[in-house]
Amino acid sequence: MPIEDSDDLLWGVTAIARAIGRTERQVFHLLETGLIPAKKVGGRWLASRRRLFKALIGDDPWQHVGDAAARVVTKISDNVG
Repeated sequence: MPIEDSDDLLWGVTAIARAIGRTERQVFHLLETGLIPAKKVGGRWLASRRRLFKALIGDDPWQHVGDAAARVVTKISDNVG
């Protein structure tokens, strides 16, 4: 995952959740199942803000991820609430 600047980095589930407007629980599930692009570094999730948004809006090779992630989030939301 090429990173151009440190402002692009999102460290941890909390930061990723805030960036994409989801709960930490939803994001943790998306990360663990590989539905959003991120890596675990030293036991902590690291994501590129740019790649996340590209993946979720479909302007990336991860294009299919946005739809899959939306389905998972909807399913989790239905089960929780």
